[in-house]
Amino acid sequence: MNMLSVQVAMDHNIERANIISADYPEYNVWTNRE
Repeated sequence: MNMLSVQVAMDHNIERANIISADYPEYNVWTNRE
């Protein structure tokens, strides 16, 4: 699992995190928290 990649993406750019979310739906919990 690449939770760290998601966190880094969120820290860098929320839009990039949303792209990761599209590729990995199981991470939606992380990327959709606003």
